Amino acid sequence: MPDETTEDEVQEALAINADIKEMLNIRFKLSSRQPGTAHWILETPSESFHKLKRLGKLPIHWTMHQVQEFFHIKRCNNCQGFRHLAKDCPSNRPSCGSCVGHHPTRKCRSPQVVCINCAMHNQIHGTRFPAYHHTSDSGCSCYLREVALYKETRDY
Repeated sequence: MPDETTEDEVQEALAINADIKEMLNIRFKLSSRQPGTAHWILETPSESFHKLKRLGKLPIHWTMHQVQEFFHIKRCNNCQGFRHLAKDCPSNRPSCGSCVGHHPTRKCRSPQVVCINCAMHNQIHGTRFPAYHHTSDSGCSCYLREVALYKETRDY
């Protein structure tokens, strides 16, 4: 949503378009790739969550804004593993999120793109996950497995 969008405008759009009368808690905003915009993370009761999920898009000022579930999945920027962050990483050696090399992702110069999580999962478990993507890819099989595990801990 554009940075100039107010909380009142969002709450009003929710009330009018999704029939959500209670004020939803804005947990935080994430910077978007598009300058001057942000992703708003809202906390909702179960009933409101299902209304929003069915709605799919929220109109504010003649613009449709996509509504989707937010998953708080931790991924380490050092080893690229899940369930911890770089500050708590057990590995002394960085792993690139682009090419599987042993260097920080930001220093990668390789044209090859391979997900270390999928490549390692295939090697260890004999799976055939597609591996030619970045570790931050939302379609990553290992990431989707983490999302499924996360959803199992939630009561909708």
